[in-house]
Amino acid sequence: MPWRPIEISEKEFQDFKKVFKKKARFLVDESLGLEVAYLLRVEGWNAKYVSELNLLGKSDEDVYKAAYKEDRILLTHDRDFLNDRRFPPYRNPGVVILPGGQGDERVLLRSLSWMILVIGQFRNIWKESKIIFHADDKMSVVSRDYKTGAIKRTIYWFQRHGPVLEWVDD
Repeated sequence: MPWRPIEISEKEFQDFKKVFKKKARFLVDESLGLEVAYLLRVEGWNAKYVSELNLLGKSDEDVYKAAYKEDRILLTHDRDFLNDRRFPPYRNPGVVILPGGQGDERVLLRSLSWMILVIGQFRNIWKESKIIFHADDKMSVVSRDYKTGAIKRTIYWFQRHGPVLEWVDD
């Protein structure tokens, strides 16, 4: 099971961009803090903090429901959102779990940068997905395979000096 570079031609990338051209809109969970919503807005992203929807102190279910209603990708540190029984994939506009919950702002900012690059430009591809950014520059994606309907897990590695790699099961 090796790491392999993601290979995509310029034409394939342009076709992909046409299909998934909507920019993401974000709902920033209380666990991340108002500063993350502010930072995203300063960078030109449509981001709301939970307090703007009167969700401070509300349950995770209420936050998840609001993200779905508002069609916003939920950004959080809270791994509870990975529970598919509580937070079913079919009512999921996208959930992104970011590292840095123990106060490591450097890791959080690096993961936010990757998140914007990978997720920000292509909102619709991440519906029904749960994405975990790890402190070691890896990203795990749990999503539905649209051809088979099966749940699949894909792991990507954002190397600092080199191509993005994908873990491929042989």
